[in-house]
Amino acid sequence: GPRVDAEQLAGRGRARTADVVVGAGVIGSSIALELASSGRSVVVVDRASGPGQGSTSASSAVVRFNYSTWDGIALSWEAKHCWERWAEHLGGVDETGMARFHRVGMVFLDVDVAPLERVLPMFDRAGIPYEHWDADELAQRVPGIDPGRFWPPRRIDDPGFWEDATTRLGALWTPDAGFVDDPALAAVNLASSARRRGAAFLFGHAVTEVLGGTGTEGVRLSDGSVVSAPVVVNAAGPWSGALNALAGVGAGWSVGVRPLRQEVHRVPAPAGFNPSGALGPVLVDLDLGTYVRPTPGEGLLVGGTEPECDPLQ
Repeated sequence: GPRVDAEQLAGRGRARTADVVVGAGVIGSSIALELASSGRSVVVVDRASGPGQGSTSASSAVVRFNYSTWDGIALSWEAKHCWERWAEHLGGVDETGMARFHRVGMVFLDVDVAPLERVLPMFDRAGIPYEHWDADELAQRVPGIDPGRFWPPRRIDDPGFWEDATTRLGALWTPDAGFVDDPALAAVNLASSARRRGAAFLFGHAVTEVLGGTGTEGVRLSDGSVVSAPVVVNAAGPWSGALNALAGVGAGWSVGVRPLRQEVHRVPAPAGFNPSGALGPVLVDLDLGTYVRPTPGEGLLVGGTEPECDPLQ
């Protein structure tokens, strides 16, 4: 279809025709790049002032392959190769700067709720390298870790939180996992690449109405203008459930979407965790309900894995 740029889209209350992506985070900007690359006319609407300024900017940006379905594993493995060849994926280097993938590996502690016998056959099918460590090797390979089994996760005000471990855990090591150091910049990179292919971005515009069935399909924006489109792609992140409601869809779906507050802290890394001149691994510890991810500058990001003992906000 015809290309649409921002100047063509200017004009209060005027209808424009395109395929619309709602949300300019790392997902929405990536979708925009793929749609624009396929020759479609693409408009991206976001109420923020630039790409990646919503939940994307607060992401720990871990690149991992431990998912419970084949689709999740295959998609994440394919994406890893895109992160490794980021400029090639974008079709050039962004003058703003480039997000960087750090291949530091991931240590996924053994837990009954994520049995390896379900995951490893899919790893083999995808060709994902891995090693299974026992508790001794885990303790040797990850400085500062206690390989004790403390399941189930407990809150600090639970007396059981202080009980000593009586058994030990091993871990699954995937050397190709890692993290992206600046997820907001990754969204900027994707948006810039999408723009080079003709996509237009409308920032500072919230969607107030999803139109359909009345002769006009598309979205109405907070300034009163309309973007007419046969397809609206919902990539609105935490707001996607509300956008579904505007469109009158989602009530009968088996998977619901709602905002969830996540708590992530930056703390100093323990001695020896980050090797000299390098970074330590990502560590996923469902046994205690936490994960840690290294940061440049001798730090760790520590977040939760939504254990049952923590209330969901």
